Amino acid sequence: MSSYLCPKDTPEFFSFLAAIAQLRMTGQVTDIEWIIFLQGLKDSKVKQMLPPTCILKPSWVNLDTWNECSLLEILPVFGNLRSSLVNQAFQWQEYFKVSSTVIGPVPCASHSHLSLFQKAILWRIFRPDKLYQVACDLTTCLLGGCFAEDYRLDTKTVFSLSHSNVPVVYLMPGTGSVGPSTHPLYYIEQMAKENMKEGSMKVISFGTPDSKTELLDSLITCKREGHWLVLNNCHLLDDWPDIIINQLIKLMDCHREAEGSISPVKNEDSQSECFVHLDFRLWFITTKDAEKSVPGYLMPQALSLLWETPQELKLILERSCNQAMAQPRSKTPVERIIALALLHSVLLHRQNYGNIAQTELYQWSQADLFFALNVQEKVWCFCQDPEDVMQFLAGSVIYGGHILDPADAATVRSVTQSCLKVHSTLLPTQGLEKLSSVLTDRSLS
Repeated sequence: MSSYLCPKDTPEFFSFLAAIAQLRMTGQVTDIEWIIFLQGLKDSKVKQMLPPTCILKPSWVNLDTWNECSLLEILPVFGNLRSSLVNQAFQWQEYFKVSSTVIGPVPCASHSHLSLFQKAILWRIFRPDKLYQVACDLTTCLLGGCFAEDYRLDTKTVFSLSHSNVPVVYLMPGTGSVGPSTHPLYYIEQMAKENMKEGSMKVISFGTPDSKTELLDSLITCKREGHWLVLNNCHLLDDWPDIIINQLIKLMDCHREAEGSISPVKNEDSQSECFVHLDFRLWFITTKDAEKSVPGYLMPQALSLLWETPQELKLILERSCNQAMAQPRSKTPVERIIALALLHSVLLHRQNYGNIAQTELYQWSQADLFFALNVQEKVWCFCQDPEDVMQFLAGSVIYGGHILDPADAATVRSVTQSCLKVHSTLLPTQGLEKLSSVLTDRSLS
């Protein structure tokens, strides 16, 4: 396969193969199309099949590409491709410059019938340097993007997808990447609260002393009594004890027995090894680059959620505002809470720009927002000038206190001032001040 495609043994590579398997199983990709995508049509033996032509090659298409197009026309769906490349040259050139690759339509009606994969073949021939992006876009169209990247995948939706015999695996960004702005454990705790399981949830965080020793008893007890078991930081676990793997295999085997039976399996003996309480839930939290952090036997049946910070500022803002407004408050005005949520969201969004926006990446999370809200509540109770005090604490201590780079620290202080300053009633607001005003007005209305 071309060196431009995603490297093997990566999540992107396996996702792409899964997407292709789905297309081939449903007959949407023929064997010849798959071979063309993998190998191209530059082989010397294949060139001998070139039919004679009187169509002159346009200057913007190189000879190898033109020859491949000639061979593609043997397939009926690509008929008259070269004529279209000549007659609609400008449109085709613009098409192969767009960033959306296979997601957008082809520029002329004569080939508007091309399927998603057939468009991918064209991109593979004309823009082999974009093959990785083509594979990613193809995968996104067929399998969807990061499942939990969209904030709309709320706690109720995730819980509805969970099952007593089917583990839920949260896959956070890998080593060296910025972690999620909200840790999965926060949402699992929210789900427990919504489903009256607050006192029936056991959290085991690996990387701490004795975490392995309590694992077996906790798994057996939770499975029998219908409690929730959260296995946090699985990527810090060196290996899974055989006795734990055996218990997890039995859990999945019970699930398959239940699915394969005509009527639901009802085992009233709670002491039976196969007994699984209907309220039992098993959650894994790990990173997506830790291959052995979750036993491989579980993964085909498990519900896997890619857990990352949303890319769009709008989604980050809505998540931050919802989290902020859900916190208890008494003295703090609503507009001050919204201002802190805005500050938190802007700082998170800036991380997407990497070294263009700041020297280092910082692991800000919902814990920083909650701490800032708690501090602000106390500041409004005891300080005579809460606005100035909060600007200093947020910019120089809470968000900026652990920043070593002077330029990054100055930027955080500047953003903090823009988000938290009290808006003048005499002058029109601009930039972040205006955005904060709009958000506040919507929250109060």
